[in-house]
Amino acid sequence: MTTYIISAADAEKNFPSLLNQVSSQGFTLDIQRGSHIVARIIPMQSSKRLAINDLDHFFAGLPHLADNDAQVFLADIHDAQQSFRRIPGVQVIDYLPPA
Repeated sequence: MTTYIISAADAEKNFPSLLNQVSSQGFTLDIQRGSHIVARIIPMQSSKRLAINDLDHFFAGLPHLADNDAQVFLADIHDAQQSFRRIPGVQVIDYLPPA
């Protein structure tokens, strides 16, 4: 990956154009103030699209919950909701079934 160095002043003047170039051309841009690099702009890695036919394989590779993990998590959510209800002016919206 190619890296270019640009002054902070030039980066400020040309920011939209620089973002487009980093995105489309894939280079890294170091922004320099004085003699120090103060920031780096890098292109985002493109996310790989997942075909519907590959979902079963994808989900099979995810970590599995223990038998009671879902119940413990739900209880934690309910405890948090109860804590928030004690804060004056906070309205809690229940999206989960009662524990």
